[in-house]
Amino acid sequence: MVRSLVAQGPHRHDAAGLPETMCLLNPTAPRTGRFFLDFSQKDILDGHFGFPVVHKAHLLCSEEDPFSFRVVRIASDESRVRAAVFSSDINEWSLYPWVDVQVPSSSVGGTWLLSNNSSMQANGFLYWIQENHKHMITLDPTTMSFLVTELPPCPHPWDCTCSVGETSSGEACIVYAAADDFGVGMFVSGGGISNGGVDKWVPHKRDNMQTELRRVLGTSEVCYDGMQVVAVRNGFAYLATSRSPSFSSDFHNWILSLSLDTMKLDKLIGTACEGCFVHPYVMSWPSTLVGNYGSFALEYGT
Repeated sequence: MVRSLVAQGPHRHDAAGLPETMCLLNPTAPRTGRFFLDFSQKDILDGHFGFPVVHKAHLLCSEEDPFSFRVVRIASDESRVRAAVFSSDINEWSLYPWVDVQVPSSSVGGTWLLSNNSSMQANGFLYWIQENHKHMITLDPTTMSFLVTELPPCPHPWDCTCSVGETSSGEACIVYAAADDFGVGMFVSGGGISNGGVDKWVPHKRDNMQTELRRVLGTSEVCYDGMQVVAVRNGFAYLATSRSPSFSSDFHNWILSLSLDTMKLDKLIGTACEGCFVHPYVMSWPSTLVGNYGSFALEYGT
């Protein structure tokens, strides 16, 4: 995972920009698996129009080499986006040109991309949703090309959350959750993936999770009035409950996992904080058990 040590993105800036230091942390080795890198927002904002926004970072890891990775950040201004990529192979940032894209007519500055979904990845592509919930920006990290694609309609466009991910079979999907009830909807890619994005989204499932919530939370289910989508990974949607204002903080919120195959909920962890940063991931086998990776393996006794 990657986090900024100065301030949490996204950030609206003047032309000067701000320097940042980011930390990449390996959760399986928190004391030794750390990597720090500097990021100059001034560089990525160079040549912007209006009031730009620098968005949160994406971490792309190599399946072949666990010590090879890239960090991707994008900036948006009034009508364009651009990317900056850090590669561990060359140990430096690469800047890409500004690209014109379709933006909502009501947008102001670079704020037309939502900030609440910072790590949407599926089938090797990166995604950012526009504020009007009608389109999203897709980045192909292989070609570094951007594409604007149309989103399927959300039942409550101004009162729902969504995230892009993959089904258990590897198919790209979008999961919606309404903030004011327990409805969850799922769309899958109906036309396949081409030219850097999904050609067509097809309705797949829609269900009300209130009965499932009652099954996993018991009588405390009445304390919650909705759910938010945190992430979608490998056939599971990760949801966060929203506690009703009429109940005290003694009833903490829950992070839940929803199987997209069975639509069954499981309770993962309770959290006392509101709006906590959550990054679900699937831990692989420690490299000390499956291979020899030099000093890392020697340190852990292989």
